[in-house]
Amino acid sequence: MNFEALHFSLSSWFLLGFIPLLLLFHVCLTKGHSIILPMDGSQVKSQKWLLILCNSAGMLPALVLVIAIFLLAGPKIKGKPEDEKIISNIQICLDSSGSMRANFGEENRYEVAMGAVKKFTEYRRGDAFGLTVFGSEYINWVPVTKDTSAIALATPFLSPDKMSKWFGGTNIAKALKGCQQQLMQQEEGDRMIILVSDGISNNPQATNDMAQELRNNDIVVYCIHIGNGMSSNEMTSLAGITGGQVFGVDNPKALEETFRFIDAMEKAKFIKKEAKEEDYYQPFSVAGLTLLGMYILSLFGLRYNPW
Repeated sequence: MNFEALHFSLSSWFLLGFIPLLLLFHVCLTKGHSIILPMDGSQVKSQKWLLILCNSAGMLPALVLVIAIFLLAGPKIKGKPEDEKIISNIQICLDSSGSMRANFGEENRYEVAMGAVKKFTEYRRGDAFGLTVFGSEYINWVPVTKDTSAIALATPFLSPDKMSKWFGGTNIAKALKGCQQQLMQQEEGDRMIILVSDGISNNPQATNDMAQELRNNDIVVYCIHIGNGMSSNEMTSLAGITGGQVFGVDNPKALEETFRFIDAMEKAKFIKKEAKEEDYYQPFSVAGLTLLGMYILSLFGLRYNPW
């Protein structure tokens, strides 16, 4: 038992400690056996060991009462410090322009990208995710949340075939601004954007300017370019300024592996959490039940039988 960490939340109960003390003094000061035995009236010489045994049995109720007072006082102990996970707030910025209809393995680029995103959210348990789709404009489809079911169910609604005509272009800077708006609402945790696109923005300088703004707000951007496996200079600059990394993928397997690689790079972070106080009844309960059991056993063998 760690006595240094032990304390009591209701120490006023210890004022009742004089009761078991009086009982103990009574047993110690009483002449003869504290428990009447059949041989007390006989001529047999008293055995010292029997006196000690009987007095010890007589003290057991007082000791049980002491344990009861300890339990009523509310014993507490500090538990072990726990590691608290720092949430990563991750905004997925997914291109949904017309070019994402292009074949990419057995599916098109958009479908493969959404499949990889869904898997990514599944093995990043405990983090918060949001989803922004973009073309010439953007839509913040899912706010940053730990409930990722909305992202999993979004695939059929955000297909390039179902988007408006004004989604036909690629405006990365505007989409990043929308992502930043979502992430800045999160007061706790890291902030990260994963940009998935197969195109080049019509205004790369605006993307560079936006990258500086993201860097000032401690938002890291990882860029994934789908297509010929070669990343654009725009994405390279964006990732470099924000402290992220750029990847070029030319097949579905490479895309999934890229998300795995990002997961490995952005491992979950933990901070030491102050240990919480916990109830510490077990040792006192065990001691109390042991003493009570001993007292009950003593009643069977150390008592006066009038028959």
